[in-house]
Amino acid sequence: MVTLQRNKIELPISSVYSALNKNLLTQVFIESSKLIRADIVETTQTNIIKTLSEPIKEILP
Repeated sequence: MVTLQRNKIELPISSVYSALNKNLLTQVFIESSKLIRADIVETTQTNIIKTLSEPIKEILP
């Protein structure tokens, strides 16, 4: 798991993210989203329609 911490040295965000591989970048995104209390739902390209439909079904009559 990736834990985000604010360091005293601030780098341009593009240089930080470009140095990360895809899996680590995904973990950073998830951890950053938790900081703003966002819900994260992981899915696959095959299941994207089903995954997006579920929350919509919950709020529509």
